[in-house]
Amino acid sequence: MPNTSLPWKKVKTGEFLKLEYGKNLPTHKRKKGNIPVYGSNGIVGHNDIALINSKGLVVGRKGSIGKIEFSDSPFWPIDTTYYVIDHEGVDLRWTYYLLQTLGLEKMNRGTGIPGLNREDVYEIVATLPPKIIQKKISKILSTVDEEIEKNDQITQKTEILKKGIMKVLLPENLNGTREKGVELTEQWELVRLGDVANITKLAGYEFTKYFNSYRDKGEITVLRGKNIKKGSLDLNDTKTIPLNVSHALPRSQLIKGDLIFSYVGTIGPVALIEENNKFHLGPNVCKISCLNKVLPEYLFTYFMSPLIDYEIKKNISTTAQSSLSMEKIRTFEIRIPKSLGTQKKIVTSIHYLSEKIKTEIDAKNYLNQLKKKLMSDIFSQKIQIN
Repeated sequence: MPNTSLPWKKVKTGEFLKLEYGKNLPTHKRKKGNIPVYGSNGIVGHNDIALINSKGLVVGRKGSIGKIEFSDSPFWPIDTTYYVIDHEGVDLRWTYYLLQTLGLEKMNRGTGIPGLNREDVYEIVATLPPKIIQKKISKILSTVDEEIEKNDQITQKTEILKKGIMKVLLPENLNGTREKGVELTEQWELVRLGDVANITKLAGYEFTKYFNSYRDKGEITVLRGKNIKKGSLDLNDTKTIPLNVSHALPRSQLIKGDLIFSYVGTIGPVALIEENNKFHLGPNVCKISCLNKVLPEYLFTYFMSPLIDYEIKKNISTTAQSSLSMEKIRTFEIRIPKSLGTQKKIVTSIHYLSEKIKTEIDAKNYLNQLKKKLMSDIFSQKIQIN
Protein backbone atom coordinates (compact mmCIF):
# COMPACT_ATOMS: atom_id res chain seq x y z
CA MET A 1 0.00 0.00 0.00
CA PRO A 2 1.48 3.41 -0.96
CA ASN A 3 2.69 5.68 1.82
CA THR A 4 0.37 8.73 1.91
CA SER A 5 1.98 10.36 4.94
CA LEU A 6 5.20 11.44 3.22
CA PRO A 7 6.34 14.95 4.18
CA TRP A 8 5.63 18.05 2.11
CA LYS A 9 8.77 19.98 1.14
CA LYS A 10 9.18 23.74 1.07
CA VAL A 11 10.98 24.64 -2.14
CA LYS A 12 11.20 27.50 -4.61
CA THR A 13 8.85 27.00 -7.56
CA GLY A 14 11.83 27.28 -9.89
CA GLU A 15 13.01 23.88 -8.62
CA PHE A 16 10.01 22.07 -10.10
CA LEU A 17 8.38 24.54 -12.51
CA LYS A 18 9.57 25.68 -15.94
CA LEU A 19 7.82 28.57 -17.70
CA GLU A 20 8.54 28.50 -21.45
CA TYR A 21 7.90 31.40 -23.83
CA GLY A 22 5.01 31.11 -26.29
CA LYS A 23 5.51 31.89 -29.97
CA ASN A 24 3.94 34.60 -32.08
CA LEU A 25 1.19 33.52 -34.47
CA PRO A 26 -0.46 36.53 -36.16
CA THR A 27 -4.09 36.18 -37.18
CA HIS A 28 -3.28 36.27 -40.90
CA LYS A 29 -0.94 33.29 -40.53
CA ARG A 30 -3.46 31.06 -38.77
CA LYS A 31 -5.06 28.37 -40.90
CA LYS A 32 -8.47 26.83 -40.36
CA GLY A 33 -8.30 24.01 -37.84
CA ASN A 34 -9.27 22.76 -34.39
CA ILE A 35 -6.09 23.63 -32.48
CA PRO A 36 -6.82 26.33 -29.86
CA VAL A 37 -4.58 29.39 -29.95
CA TYR A 38 -4.10 30.90 -26.49
CA GLY A 39 -3.35 34.50 -25.59
CA SER A 40 -2.95 36.01 -22.12
CA ASN A 41 -6.70 36.12 -21.63
CA GLY A 42 -7.67 32.68 -22.97
CA ILE A 43 -8.45 31.28 -26.41
CA VAL A 44 -8.04 33.93 -29.14
CA GLY A 45 -8.52 31.74 -32.22
CA HIS A 46 -7.68 28.39 -33.81
CA ASN A 47 -5.03 26.96 -36.14
CA ASP A 48 -4.41 23.76 -38.10
CA ILE A 49 -1.18 22.82 -36.31
CA ALA A 50 -0.03 23.01 -32.69
CA LEU A 51 3.12 24.47 -31.18
CA ILE A 52 2.76 22.08 -28.22
CA ASN A 53 1.68 18.55 -29.08
CA SER A 54 0.52 17.60 -25.60
CA LYS A 55 -1.67 18.95 -22.84
CA GLY A 56 -0.29 21.87 -20.89
CA LEU A 57 -0.84 25.13 -19.02
CA VAL A 58 -0.89 28.66 -20.40
CA VAL A 59 0.09 31.55 -18.11
CA GLY A 60 -0.61 35.17 -19.04
CA ARG A 61 2.75 36.98 -19.45
CA LYS A 62 1.69 40.36 -20.87
CA GLY A 63 -1.61 42.17 -20.50
CA SER A 64 -3.76 39.85 -18.37
CA ILE A 65 -0.82 38.65 -16.32
CA GLY A 66 -1.14 35.58 -14.17
CA LYS A 67 -4.31 34.25 -15.81
CA ILE A 68 -3.97 30.47 -16.05
CA GLU A 69 -5.60 28.13 -18.55
CA PHE A 70 -5.47 24.33 -18.77
CA SER A 71 -5.43 22.77 -22.23
CA ASP A 72 -6.33 19.07 -22.34
CA SER A 73 -5.20 18.80 -25.97
CA PRO A 74 -2.40 20.10 -28.24
CA PHE A 75 -2.38 23.90 -28.42
CA TRP A 76 -0.52 27.01 -29.54
CA PRO A 77 0.45 29.58 -26.88
CA ILE A 78 1.32 32.94 -28.47
CA ASP A 79 4.19 35.22 -27.44
CA THR A 80 2.25 37.10 -24.76
CA THR A 81 2.16 33.90 -22.69
CA TYR A 82 4.27 31.32 -20.93
CA TYR A 83 3.43 27.65 -21.17
CA VAL A 84 4.06 24.68 -18.88
CA ILE A 85 4.09 21.04 -19.95
CA ASP A 86 3.95 17.83 -17.98
CA HIS A 87 7.19 16.58 -16.50
CA GLU A 88 8.25 13.82 -14.15
CA GLY A 89 7.71 14.33 -10.43
CA VAL A 90 4.98 16.95 -10.62
CA ASP A 91 1.34 16.46 -11.56
CA LEU A 92 0.35 19.02 -14.21
CA ARG A 93 -3.16 19.63 -12.92
CA TRP A 94 -1.83 20.08 -9.37
CA THR A 95 0.53 22.73 -10.80
CA TYR A 96 -2.49 24.38 -12.42
CA TYR A 97 -4.19 24.75 -9.04
CA LEU A 98 -1.00 25.75 -7.22
CA LEU A 99 -0.35 28.60 -9.65
CA GLN A 100 -3.81 29.98 -8.89
CA THR A 101 -2.81 30.44 -5.24
CA LEU A 102 0.48 32.31 -5.81
CA GLY A 103 -0.94 35.77 -6.62
CA LEU A 104 0.75 35.98 -10.02
CA GLU A 105 -1.73 38.64 -11.15
CA LYS A 106 -0.15 41.05 -8.64
CA MET A 107 3.45 40.53 -9.82
CA ASN A 108 3.52 43.27 -12.47
CA ARG A 109 6.96 44.24 -13.80
CA GLY A 110 5.69 46.27 -16.80
CA THR A 111 5.94 50.06 -16.89
CA GLY A 112 3.18 50.39 -19.49
CA ILE A 113 1.55 47.08 -20.38
CA PRO A 114 1.43 44.75 -17.34
CA GLY A 115 4.17 42.09 -17.52
CA LEU A 116 5.07 38.97 -15.54
CA ASN A 117 8.75 38.06 -15.08
CA ARG A 118 9.28 34.31 -14.76
CA GLU A 119 12.36 34.80 -12.55
CA ASP A 120 10.07 36.43 -9.98
CA VAL A 121 7.79 33.41 -10.13
CA TYR A 122 10.71 31.02 -9.66
CA GLU A 123 11.61 32.74 -6.38
CA ILE A 124 8.22 32.05 -4.77
CA VAL A 125 8.46 29.44 -2.02
CA ALA A 126 5.78 26.77 -2.25
CA THR A 127 5.06 23.53 -0.40
CA LEU A 128 5.56 20.49 -2.62
CA PRO A 129 3.74 17.30 -1.57
CA PRO A 130 4.56 13.80 -2.86
CA LYS A 131 3.11 13.12 -6.30
CA ILE A 132 0.51 10.70 -4.95
CA ILE A 133 -0.86 13.53 -2.79
CA GLN A 134 -0.66 15.93 -5.71
CA LYS A 135 -2.94 13.62 -7.68
CA LYS A 136 -5.42 13.42 -4.81
CA ILE A 137 -5.50 17.20 -4.54
CA SER A 138 -6.05 17.43 -8.30
CA LYS A 139 -8.96 14.98 -8.05
CA ILE A 140 -10.65 16.94 -5.25
CA LEU A 141 -10.37 20.32 -6.98
CA SER A 142 -11.19 18.89 -10.42
CA THR A 143 -14.46 17.58 -9.00
CA VAL A 144 -15.43 21.13 -8.01
CA ASP A 145 -14.36 22.43 -11.45
CA GLU A 146 -16.54 19.80 -13.12
CA GLU A 147 -19.55 21.00 -11.14
CA ILE A 148 -18.79 24.61 -12.08
CA GLU A 149 -18.59 23.58 -15.74
CA LYS A 150 -21.95 21.75 -15.51
CA ASN A 151 -23.41 24.82 -13.86
CA ASP A 152 -22.11 27.04 -16.69
CA GLN A 153 -23.65 24.77 -19.31
CA ILE A 154 -27.05 24.80 -17.60
CA THR A 155 -26.94 28.59 -17.26
CA GLN A 156 -25.99 29.10 -20.92
CA LYS A 157 -28.72 26.74 -22.16
CA THR A 158 -31.31 28.41 -19.93
CA GLU A 159 -30.31 31.86 -21.14
CA ILE A 160 -30.63 30.72 -24.77
CA LEU A 161 -34.03 29.22 -23.97
CA LYS A 162 -35.15 32.42 -22.23
CA LYS A 163 -34.09 34.57 -25.19
CA GLY A 164 -35.94 32.25 -27.54
CA ILE A 165 -39.10 32.31 -25.46
CA MET A 166 -38.97 36.08 -25.08
CA LYS A 167 -38.68 36.40 -28.85
CA VAL A 168 -41.73 34.18 -29.27
CA LEU A 169 -43.84 35.58 -26.42
CA LEU A 170 -43.00 39.21 -27.18
CA PRO A 171 -43.26 39.11 -30.98
CA GLU A 172 -42.02 41.98 -33.09
CA ASN A 173 -44.92 41.40 -35.43
CA LEU A 174 -48.47 41.53 -34.13
CA ASN A 175 -49.87 38.29 -35.50
CA GLY A 176 -50.42 37.06 -31.94
CA THR A 177 -48.99 33.58 -32.47
CA ARG A 178 -45.88 31.73 -31.47
CA GLU A 179 -43.59 30.33 -34.13
CA LYS A 180 -44.08 26.89 -32.59
CA GLY A 181 -46.40 25.40 -30.00
CA VAL A 182 -49.55 26.83 -28.48
CA GLU A 183 -51.10 29.82 -30.20
CA LEU A 184 -51.58 33.07 -28.32
CA THR A 185 -55.22 33.50 -29.25
CA GLU A 186 -55.60 36.90 -27.62
CA GLN A 187 -55.25 39.92 -29.88
CA TRP A 188 -52.14 42.02 -29.54
CA GLU A 189 -51.91 45.75 -30.01
CA LEU A 190 -49.19 48.31 -30.47
CA VAL A 191 -49.52 51.21 -28.04
CA ARG A 192 -47.51 54.18 -26.89
CA LEU A 193 -46.14 53.91 -23.38
CA GLY A 194 -47.80 57.19 -22.41
CA ASP A 195 -51.20 55.70 -23.27
CA VAL A 196 -50.86 52.82 -20.79
CA ALA A 197 -48.74 54.38 -18.03
CA ASN A 198 -47.99 57.67 -16.31
CA ILE A 199 -44.34 58.77 -16.55
CA THR A 200 -43.03 61.14 -13.89
CA LYS A 201 -39.63 62.57 -12.98
CA LEU A 202 -38.40 64.62 -10.05
CA ALA A 203 -39.56 68.24 -10.33
CA GLY A 204 -37.09 71.07 -9.89
CA TYR A 205 -38.58 72.29 -6.63
CA GLU A 206 -38.60 68.73 -5.29
CA PHE A 207 -34.96 68.35 -6.26
CA THR A 208 -34.04 71.37 -4.15
CA LYS A 209 -35.96 70.07 -1.14
CA TYR A 210 -34.32 66.65 -1.42
CA PHE A 211 -30.79 67.92 -1.20
CA ASN A 212 -31.67 70.14 1.72
CA SER A 213 -33.10 67.11 3.50
CA TYR A 214 -30.65 64.29 2.73
CA ARG A 215 -29.68 62.41 5.88
CA ASP A 216 -27.66 59.36 6.78
CA LYS A 217 -30.52 57.86 8.78
CA GLY A 218 -33.73 58.99 7.13
CA GLU A 219 -36.65 56.58 6.92
CA ILE A 220 -37.09 56.67 3.12
CA THR A 221 -34.41 55.64 0.62
CA VAL A 222 -33.95 57.91 -2.41
CA LEU A 223 -33.26 55.95 -5.60
CA ARG A 224 -30.83 57.60 -8.02
CA GLY A 225 -29.43 56.42 -11.34
CA LYS A 226 -26.53 54.58 -9.68
CA ASN A 227 -29.01 52.54 -7.62
CA ILE A 228 -30.62 50.88 -10.64
CA LYS A 229 -29.03 47.88 -12.26
CA LYS A 230 -30.61 45.88 -15.06
CA GLY A 231 -33.60 44.31 -13.36
CA SER A 232 -32.68 45.04 -9.74
CA LEU A 233 -31.77 47.65 -7.15
CA ASP A 234 -28.26 48.29 -5.89
CA LEU A 235 -28.57 49.76 -2.39
CA ASN A 236 -24.86 49.89 -1.54
CA ASP A 237 -24.66 53.69 -1.90
CA THR A 238 -27.92 55.44 -1.08
CA LYS A 239 -29.24 58.70 0.32
CA THR A 240 -32.29 59.04 2.54
CA ILE A 241 -34.94 61.60 3.41
CA PRO A 242 -37.29 61.87 6.38
CA LEU A 243 -40.70 60.24 6.11
CA ASN A 244 -42.50 63.57 6.42
CA VAL A 245 -40.55 65.01 3.44
CA SER A 246 -41.55 62.01 1.33
CA HIS A 247 -45.20 62.43 2.31
CA ALA A 248 -45.01 66.11 1.37
CA LEU A 249 -43.94 65.13 -2.17
CA PRO A 250 -46.56 62.55 -3.24
CA ARG A 251 -45.90 63.17 -6.95
CA SER A 252 -42.50 61.48 -6.70
CA GLN A 253 -43.30 58.82 -4.09
CA LEU A 254 -42.70 55.23 -5.20
CA ILE A 255 -45.22 52.51 -4.45
CA LYS A 256 -45.43 48.78 -5.14
CA GLY A 257 -45.83 48.19 -8.88
CA ASP A 258 -43.99 51.31 -10.05
CA LEU A 259 -41.12 50.89 -12.49
CA ILE A 260 -38.06 53.10 -12.13
CA PHE A 261 -36.08 53.76 -15.29
CA SER A 262 -32.69 55.44 -15.72
CA TYR A 263 -32.97 58.11 -18.44
CA VAL A 264 -29.72 60.13 -18.05
CA GLY A 265 -26.14 58.92 -18.52
CA THR A 266 -26.46 55.15 -18.35
CA ILE A 267 -29.81 54.78 -20.09
CA GLY A 268 -31.94 51.66 -19.89
CA PRO A 269 -31.53 50.05 -16.46
CA VAL A 270 -34.95 49.37 -14.96
CA ALA A 271 -36.26 47.91 -11.71
CA LEU A 272 -39.69 47.06 -10.30
CA ILE A 273 -40.68 48.45 -6.89
CA GLU A 274 -42.02 45.64 -4.74
CA GLU A 275 -42.68 47.46 -1.45
CA ASN A 276 -44.70 50.45 -0.27
CA ASN A 277 -43.40 53.26 1.94
CA LYS A 278 -39.73 52.46 1.43
CA PHE A 279 -38.45 54.34 -1.63
CA HIS A 280 -38.65 57.77 -3.22
CA LEU A 281 -37.74 58.98 -6.69
CA GLY A 282 -34.33 60.59 -7.05
CA PRO A 283 -32.40 62.45 -9.78
CA ASN A 284 -31.86 60.98 -13.28
CA VAL A 285 -34.56 58.31 -12.94
CA CYS A 286 -38.26 58.43 -13.75
CA LYS A 287 -41.13 56.37 -12.45
CA ILE A 288 -43.53 54.55 -14.73
CA SER A 289 -46.91 53.85 -13.12
CA CYS A 290 -49.08 51.42 -15.09
CA LEU A 291 -52.72 52.12 -15.81
CA ASN A 292 -55.29 49.32 -15.81
CA LYS A 293 -54.50 48.21 -19.38
CA VAL A 294 -51.12 46.67 -18.60
CA LEU A 295 -49.67 44.72 -15.67
CA PRO A 296 -46.59 46.25 -14.03
CA GLU A 297 -44.88 42.83 -14.15
CA TYR A 298 -45.55 42.55 -17.89
CA LEU A 299 -44.20 46.03 -18.58
CA PHE A 300 -41.12 45.26 -16.47
CA THR A 301 -40.58 42.03 -18.47
CA TYR A 302 -40.95 44.00 -21.69
CA PHE A 303 -38.40 46.61 -20.54
CA MET A 304 -35.99 43.77 -19.78
CA SER A 305 -36.30 42.45 -23.35
CA PRO A 306 -34.25 43.54 -26.40
CA LEU A 307 -37.39 45.15 -27.84
CA ILE A 308 -36.95 48.22 -25.66
CA ASP A 309 -33.40 48.80 -26.94
CA TYR A 310 -34.72 49.91 -30.31
CA GLU A 311 -36.99 52.49 -28.70
CA ILE A 312 -34.11 53.87 -26.63
CA LYS A 313 -31.78 54.16 -29.63
CA LYS A 314 -34.51 55.76 -31.71
CA ASN A 315 -35.24 58.48 -29.16
CA ILE A 316 -31.95 59.08 -27.34
CA SER A 317 -30.32 62.51 -27.30
CA THR A 318 -26.51 62.55 -27.31
CA THR A 319 -25.51 66.17 -26.85
CA ALA A 320 -23.37 66.75 -23.76
CA GLN A 321 -24.72 63.71 -21.91
CA SER A 322 -26.91 60.94 -23.23
CA SER A 323 -30.49 61.38 -22.07
CA LEU A 324 -34.16 60.86 -22.86
CA SER A 325 -36.88 63.43 -22.35
CA MET A 326 -40.16 62.44 -20.68
CA GLU A 327 -41.92 63.24 -23.96
CA LYS A 328 -39.72 60.78 -25.84
CA ILE A 329 -40.20 58.05 -23.23
CA ARG A 330 -43.97 58.50 -23.53
CA THR A 331 -43.70 57.79 -27.28
CA PHE A 332 -42.06 54.36 -26.77
CA GLU A 333 -44.02 51.80 -28.78
CA ILE A 334 -44.99 48.80 -26.65
CA ARG A 335 -46.57 45.53 -27.78
CA ILE A 336 -49.16 44.18 -25.35
CA PRO A 337 -51.80 41.44 -25.39
CA LYS A 338 -55.22 42.91 -24.70
CA SER A 339 -55.86 40.16 -22.15
CA LEU A 340 -54.32 40.70 -18.71
CA GLY A 341 -54.46 36.91 -18.33
CA THR A 342 -52.15 36.44 -21.31
CA GLN A 343 -49.83 39.11 -19.93
CA LYS A 344 -49.67 37.19 -16.65
CA LYS A 345 -48.87 33.90 -18.41
CA ILE A 346 -46.00 35.53 -20.29
CA VAL A 347 -44.63 36.99 -17.06
CA THR A 348 -44.86 33.62 -15.29
CA SER A 349 -43.02 31.78 -18.08
CA ILE A 350 -40.15 34.26 -18.30
CA HIS A 351 -39.95 34.72 -14.51
CA TYR A 352 -39.48 30.96 -14.06
CA LEU A 353 -36.46 30.94 -16.39
CA SER A 354 -35.04 34.13 -14.85
CA GLU A 355 -35.21 32.55 -11.40
CA LYS A 356 -33.57 29.39 -12.70
CA ILE A 357 -30.70 31.44 -14.16
CA LYS A 358 -30.35 33.33 -10.86
CA THR A 359 -30.27 30.05 -8.94
CA GLU A 360 -27.53 28.69 -11.19
CA ILE A 361 -25.49 31.90 -10.88
CA ASP A 362 -25.83 31.75 -7.07
CA ALA A 363 -24.73 28.11 -7.15
CA LYS A 364 -21.71 28.97 -9.28
CA ASN A 365 -20.72 31.76 -6.91
CA TYR A 366 -20.94 29.32 -4.02
CA LEU A 367 -18.84 26.73 -5.86
CA ASN A 368 -16.19 29.33 -6.73
CA GLN A 369 -16.01 30.40 -3.09
CA LEU A 370 -15.78 26.76 -2.04
CA LYS A 371 -12.98 26.12 -4.51
CA LYS A 372 -11.06 29.21 -3.37
CA LYS A 373 -11.38 28.15 0.29
CA LEU A 374 -10.41 24.56 -0.50
CA MET A 375 -7.31 25.64 -2.42
CA SER A 376 -6.28 27.97 0.40
CA ASP A 377 -6.77 25.31 3.07
CA ILE A 378 -5.17 22.49 1.06
CA PHE A 379 -2.06 24.38 -0.04
CA SER A 380 -1.56 25.86 3.43
CA GLN A 381 -2.08 22.33 4.86
CA LYS A 382 -4.98 23.36 7.08
CA ILE A 383 -6.68 20.36 5.48
CA GLN A 384 -4.59 17.20 5.59
CA ILE A 385 -4.79 15.06 2.46
CA ASN A 386 -4.01 11.40 3.10
